[in-house]
Amino acid sequence: MALGNRLTRVEVQMQERGETIRSMATDTSRRMQQLEGDVGRIETLLEVVRDELTAIRASQSEIKLLVTQQSGQTQALGRGNSRSFRQRKKINCKRTMGYRF
Repeated sequence: MALGNRLTRVEVQMQERGETIRSMATDTSRRMQQLEGDVGRIETLLEVVRDELTAIRASQSEIKLLVTQQSGQTQALGRGNSRSFRQRKKINCKRTMGYRF
């Protein structure tokens, strides 16, 4: 009988281990599905971030172009008088002191 009891005990242990392994496999499968869902959401968010960055870069390019155009117009307006601000100031100062040009 001792041998029969040992076999029965081993069979019970094997069943318990099998159930534990099945339970762990089920839990692992459920976690994998959750992770796959999380990865999908992260990919979607990364695509949104990428699109936003592309839009920001495009806006920066437009702003740079506008600033360049405006500074070009400002320089063109300043070119009407060939003398620099310092030169004009010096001349005005000399005029007030009585110099003639």
